[in-house]
Amino acid sequence: MFGTPQSNVGTFLIAYSGLSDGTNEYVNVVRVDNPLSAPTFNFQQFSLGNIDNTTGAYNNAPQLGTPTLIATNDRRSLNAVWRNNSLWSVFCIVPPSGVDAGQVTAHWVRINTTTLGSLTLTDQGNIGGESIATGCFTFFPSIAVNSSNDVCIGFSASAATIYPGAYFTGRVSSDPAGFTINPDSVRRGRDYYIRTFGSGSNRWGDYSGSCVDPADDQTFYVFNQYAFTRGTPFGGEDGRWATAFGVVPISVLPVELSLFTAKVLRSGEIKLDWRTETEVSNYGFEVERTKANFEFRNSNFEKIGFLEGHGNSNSPKDYSFTDNSAGYGQYSYRLKQIDTDGQFEYSKVVEVDAGNIPNGFVLEQNYPNPFNPSTTIKFAIAETQQAKLIIYDVLGNELAIPFNGIAEGGKIYEVE
Repeated sequence: MFGTPQSNVGTFLIAYSGLSDGTNEYVNVVRVDNPLSAPTFNFQQFSLGNIDNTTGAYNNAPQLGTPTLIATNDRRSLNAVWRNNSLWSVFCIVPPSGVDAGQVTAHWVRINTTTLGSLTLTDQGNIGGESIATGCFTFFPSIAVNSSNDVCIGFSASAATIYPGAYFTGRVSSDPAGFTINPDSVRRGRDYYIRTFGSGSNRWGDYSGSCVDPADDQTFYVFNQYAFTRGTPFGGEDGRWATAFGVVPISVLPVELSLFTAKVLRSGEIKLDWRTETEVSNYGFEVERTKANFEFRNSNFEKIGFLEGHGNSNSPKDYSFTDNSAGYGQYSYRLKQIDTDGQFEYSKVVEVDAGNIPNGFVLEQNYPNPFNPSTTIKFAIAETQQAKLIIYDVLGNELAIPFNGIAEGGKIYEVE
């Protein structure tokens, strides 16, 4: 409950559990008045329409790398918020039709409480996972609402082609009914997860959270778990989970790109591709980068490039940028789209793994090889320290010292 409640309202109790009349599903709301003096309980029920196939199976979620499924638990309401005379709640359903049919899918509802004796359902929508991966399940949602009626929803997601990870979506108050932006990642899964502890249930992230920053009452925080690299076996199972939280500025919510990807071309080179469907007053894109193991989504990014936009366009436009200065490790990238009037918005963040440095250093094959009269050698070390690169002939005689100095950890050096 945020702000001053109406009349003598103490709180609302809201429940969804798949209650159905065979066609439509229902949500139950109990209003508790005067809780500290003379409590009264007032019950109302709302039809959501035919949103849930309650006669079908409620399945656990697939995950990459193993046939063992991740627990999605059940249909119960998981989180609720009352603010500005609206009651919001999230839970999971199995849509009977559409792109998410047959998949456990997070769902949100909004109930107008202005007239306490006659509450009304004003909006609802699915949080589908098809933009994350084909056949993606979305589950264990949490919801937060700021003072402007903008919404952020955190949730878990997993599919046969991705590891279980932490994601978020949201909407601003001016968005059309039922709309949420394409989901973005807080932290993608890095391995598959199996930990049943002999129970037969592969429990997952049913304790996620979303909240509003109390400092500005606008920015959102989301918190959840993601599948970490396996290790520390117990009872024949070695799944590990880790937690991550992210900051979601309100400027993130309206941003939509139809494509934004990152891939490693070779050591020290990462290629970014993105597409816009339409453009209005688009001055261009600043490309920003940071190391991927950061906790806040909007910190530690640095500008590494700029691409000019197409101004105004009603047709798709494709962009590419190659980062030639990346080293080894995990990186995150985002785009800062700038309008001609100076206003800007950030894209979602994409992560890419450019590899690790085994044994503390990497020394790559020289190229060209054979060579005459010169060749190039690439090397990198794990930690910043003094380094020396010496070239010997086949008899062990020292020929040259192309590098002798402080080498930055993770950075790829090229010497001739």
